Amino acid sequence: MSTVLKIVAAVAILLMGPVMYVVSRVHTLELGFSRVQVGDSAQIVRAAMGRPQMEVPSPVGDTDYMYSAKPYPRMWIVGMRDGKVVKKTEVPL
Repeated sequence: MSTVLKIVAAVAILLMGPVMYVVSRVHTLELGFSRVQVGDSAQIVRAAMGRPQMEVPSPVGDTDYMYSAKPYPRMWIVGMRDGKVVKKTEVPL
């Protein structure tokens, strides 16, 4: 096996872990987002999608929960008011 081929194989193995993490995170967020419905509680949202990456005050509800899986160009936003989901938005970045 040539040295170049060994280096290429080593780099491929090193990149496999982060790529699989992003793919699994995107899958989890898409599945969780499809399960969340307007009217669900914050506990249901956190159970379906995990802890939000950002909690931002919003003009529509009390708080927007924002989820993303960098470098995947999409953000999932769940608007909350009084502990209940009032809107769901999927935004391409």
